[in-house]
Amino acid sequence: MEKVKNILDKDIQVIKGLIGGLEAEFFQIQERTKEREEKIRLLYDSLESVSLKAQVLQEINEMLGLDLDPDDLLSLIMDSVLKIMRTDAGSLLLLDREKNRLVFKITKGPKAEGVKSLDIPLDEGIAGWVVRENEPLIVPNPMDDRRFMREIAEEIGYLPYNILCVPLKIKREVIGAIEVINTIGKEEFTKDDQELLMAIGNQIAILIENSRLFHDLIRKVSEKTVLTEVAKTVNSSLSLDEVLGISMKLTSQIMRAEASSILLLDEEKKELVFRIALGKKGEDIKEVRIPLGEGIAGWVAKTEEPLVVSDVKKDDRFFKKADEISGFITRDIICVPLKIRDRIIGVAEAVNRIGGTFTEDDIELFEAIAFQIAISLENASLYKDLEDLFFQVITSLVATIDTKDPYTHGHSQRVMEYSLAIGREMKLSFDEMRNLKLSALLHDIGKIGVDEAILRKPAKLTEDEFSEVKKHPGTGAYIIEHIKRLKDISINVKHHHERFEGGGYPSGIKGKEIPISARIIAVSDAFDAITSDRPYRKGQDPEIAIAEIERCKETQFDPECVSCFIKAYREGKIKKKEEIKLAFLNYSPNEKIDTNPLT
Repeated sequence: MEKVKNILDKDIQVIKGLIGGLEAEFFQIQERTKEREEKIRLLYDSLESVSLKAQVLQEINEMLGLDLDPDDLLSLIMDSVLKIMRTDAGSLLLLDREKNRLVFKITKGPKAEGVKSLDIPLDEGIAGWVVRENEPLIVPNPMDDRRFMREIAEEIGYLPYNILCVPLKIKREVIGAIEVINTIGKEEFTKDDQELLMAIGNQIAILIENSRLFHDLIRKVSEKTVLTEVAKTVNSSLSLDEVLGISMKLTSQIMRAEASSILLLDEEKKELVFRIALGKKGEDIKEVRIPLGEGIAGWVAKTEEPLVVSDVKKDDRFFKKADEISGFITRDIICVPLKIRDRIIGVAEAVNRIGGTFTEDDIELFEAIAFQIAISLENASLYKDLEDLFFQVITSLVATIDTKDPYTHGHSQRVMEYSLAIGREMKLSFDEMRNLKLSALLHDIGKIGVDEAILRKPAKLTEDEFSEVKKHPGTGAYIIEHIKRLKDISINVKHHHERFEGGGYPSGIKGKEIPISARIIAVSDAFDAITSDRPYRKGQDPEIAIAEIERCKETQFDPECVSCFIKAYREGKIKKKEEIKLAFLNYSPNEKIDTNPLT
């Protein structure tokens, strides 16, 4: 029995050993299982993170294809950045190279509004270091980092416990930085997070660059459009003031300026004179004269170099007198020279950029506009010289005709003055006024074909004699229609003796069939005829003449022309007969004639 017991004890010990070995192996298996489960969990978490990152990156790529405003698109992308990086806040900062500062472009987070209006010097802050060094940076404890701008955090009431900031680059050029702040759960940022944010930053930088290129393209198209419009203006009109006025309006629009002006050089007095000034104080500032070399305009005219001044208060060259006289407040200014064949003739200015300040980038466009303006000035000057010569010839011709009838000496000049006064009241265009001026001067040119004995007869004309006189409108039209520059006004000369109700001569047409210039001249001609002396009667008082013209409106005269004449007369806009300069009485070939019908 004892022997059997010993055998059983041995077997029990073996079994216990086997069980112990199995237990140990089981525990080992259990531990290995736990390790595998942990690895599986970590792998799952990693896959979930990768899936989230892939999802957000896909979202960003899809956003890049959206037709949205660039700022709106960047705002959406920053929302995704915060989600993928699991952070509480973030900012996109862009570099302003001119000011050497970082500007907050997009801000997200609980205190985002507090930093939107701020900018950071390039030699300060975490973002400043990242942009300056062109290196990414993980800051686990910003409050202990000397680079961190603690005062801003305290001011807005937002204290970060970790920051990741990476540079935004385009072809190795740093254009800004993107930073994310305070991980949710307070986990530390990793190198993987840094690489991911760098990848996102590259996409954002491309978006920003494409937006810049697009806006540059739009700006260049706008610039070309304006230059085309200016060129069209130059080619469509040779009226100096009209060309300059339209050119400067276009300039104000494209330069986004509150006011603009053109100053021409008075070479004799060595002063700049405001020729065109747009803006609320445009008329007041025309009285200002700037000595050559003084003020910003004077400096530009003297050096013949363009100039941009972003703050006139800090520039000693600024001519304060102009603002003092006009009451205008100048903040910033861009000024370029006006030159014709390397000869300085003046300057062009744009004042107070709307929504910002002028920069050196604006000079090229403004110089191109100034070039077109200079061309218009030269063309207008050459045209005015020709126009002066043309009017001198016309005036000489009219003077010769008027000598045939000493009793109507100066008649054509007076009719022209009266007619222009009516035209101004009727708001005729520049070209219409020019044609009216010529037509009025030449309305009696046909009398060159009438016998002087009839014109000088000191008594009333017989029916036959009057029939001869009635031929002068047709004769005058025949004479001038063969002159190219006068052909268009021959119809006005021909019909200035028609009656508004019909029955006049030479054609008997009526109402609006009669050209407007002819209707105007008819009123002016009648007024001068009634108020002028004749061999057989004394000239009547102007009030009697006005009453007679008023009586004959709608029958002999156009009612609108009569009303405008009387209005101009009552308001003192028509010179008295003795005040009208008779340019042809003492005519000299060297005399300057005012060819502008609007003056």
